[in-house]
This record gives sequence, C-alpha cells and structure tokens, in this order.
Amino acid sequence: MNALVVDDDIVSRLALTDLLAAYGVLELAEAADGQAAWALLEQGLRPVICFFDVHMPHLSGLELLARMKAHPELAAIPVVLVSSATDRGTMLEAIKLEAAGYILKPLQPADARSHLEKIFRATLDRHSENPEATMQRLQLPRDRLAAYFAAFAQQLASARDELRHD
Repeated sequence: MNALVVDDDIVSRLALTDLLAAYGVLELAEAADGQAAWALLEQGLRPVICFFDVHMPHLSGLELLARMKAHPELAAIPVVLVSSATDRGTMLEAIKLEAAGYILKPLQPADARSHLEKIFRATLDRHSENPEATMQRLQLPRDRLAAYFAAFAQQLASARDELRHD
C-alpha cells in the first residue's frame, strides 16, 4: 500500500516519513510541493492515505486536497494535513474539505504516533478483506490463515512496543 507525503520543507518531510516508515506497512512516495504531488496522482499513483503540508509553493495542501475531492478517483482517499497553522480559517477550511486528520508541526513523536494510529486504524479497516474472502483468494484452509494472522498480530505487537519505548 502506498502513502503520499508532501511537504516543501525537507526536514519536516523526512521526520514524517521516518515516523511512517516505523509502521512498516506502507510504501512511501514523496513530493516537494503540491504541484509535484498532483503530477504523481495524475500519473496514476493511488495512495491509501496522503499527508500534506498546508503552506507550500505552487499548490498548497488545502488546494491539493480540494482538487482531490473534486476528482472521482481521488475523492475518497483520506488526507491528513500537517502544519504549524492553528488559525481558525485554516482549521475551518480543513474541516470543510473533510481532511481525515490534522497533525501539528513541529512533530512531537508521541502525539503524532497516537494520531497516526487512529488514522491508520480507520484507513486500514476500509481496505481490509474479510477472512472468508482471504481464504478463498489465497486458497488457504482456516487453520493456516489463523496461524498467519497470529504471527502477524505478534509482529504488530512487537513493533508497537518498540515504538512506545523510543
């Protein structure tokens, strides 16, 4: 699954991609501004979630989000805005455009992780497949699929524990 991270500040973009990489479930695509991100989306990139800085040259995060909402293939992709902007107008625009979340800069790892976990839970739930369909698609018996799920749950718990101790 792809995630798209868009920020004109390389340090902020690296900090967010490092946080996201720790989850290990997403392939990360990056863009330095909204126009470059839009080009990726026009070329067919279909991330399961996007993270946009609000204030960027060429095309702001809010403008990029508005374009996505107006595009039939992109409208349902959740977008999390990442910004130091806390003014009422920016927040109201984010709500109006149905942003999936809003993370404040500078990133505080513990706060960002908590927020990200909620967003990921909602996003991944939309993309998950029921166990019966998975068994049929993979042609696995129930006990074998259960073993895979148990191993995956153990890996997730271990990763969560590692993140909490950082």
